[in-house]
Amino acid sequence: SSFVAMSLVYRTKRMLYYGNELPILMQNENGPCPLLALANVLLLRGGIHIHPDYSEVTFEDLSARLAEHMLDKSATLSESDEELRANQQQNLADGMSLFPKLQRGLDVNVGFTKIDAFEYSEDQVIFDLLNVRLVHGWLSDPQDAATHGVVGMLTYNQLVEKVIEVSSLSQPSTPA
Repeated sequence: SSFVAMSLVYRTKRMLYYGNELPILMQNENGPCPLLALANVLLLRGGIHIHPDYSEVTFEDLSARLAEHMLDKSATLSESDEELRANQQQNLADGMSLFPKLQRGLDVNVGFTKIDAFEYSEDQVIFDLLNVRLVHGWLSDPQDAATHGVVGMLTYNQLVEKVIEVSSLSQPSTPA
């Protein structure tokens, strides 16, 4: 399985962005791909580059470009605070280890109150390291008072637990 993950190739597409023609990376199949989302944000920001002649990029090449970008950003940290530096190095290692997982999705637990409400998980360190704000659209509409009263302050996982709890209460019990 890891050989398959490491041999993926992403096609590029040229697009006009604020007057500049830039490459973006295309998905190979439908579904979540945070790796491409992160890469495309950095391509649009100019944080990473793909040569205009390249019609595709391998997973390995893309991972190397993202890692290089993270290392360049971390090199600007002050060398004087050794504890901060050690913590940053661990975060970098953790972030780079996520690259294969980022091809297929990410484990996040959204909160329904704000577009950036998440229960923190180690999977999110990569967004911090790359300075990309992670947002979602799963918001509870305060104008729908009934739903908002139930969902409003919960996270997705808490809501799923409540649904399971309520549905188990409504199931008729079978005699043993």
